[in-house]
Amino acid sequence: DMLHDWPEAHNDLTASAIACCPLIAPLLQVLRDTDGCRVARLCGSGATVFGCYETDAHADKAREQMIRRFPDLWIERTAMLL
Repeated sequence: DMLHDWPEAHNDLTASAIACCPLIAPLLQVLRDTDGCRVARLCGSGATVFGCYETDAHADKAREQMIRRFPDLWIERTAMLL
């Protein structure tokens, strides 16, 4: 599947983005720690972080956890178009 190689991939800008905005590190860690998270990454140069989940139920639960943990951020669930 499409996510098969993602655990080995990384974003070269992650460390630089975290240096500029330290909040990115806990966002990524919380995503990684949610049930069913297959991959959590920084998108591009850091405007967005995202997680990909095993099931829709996992994604829904993760969204609720993120909203509770980071209530001042915009947190949305979406789908990937393959």
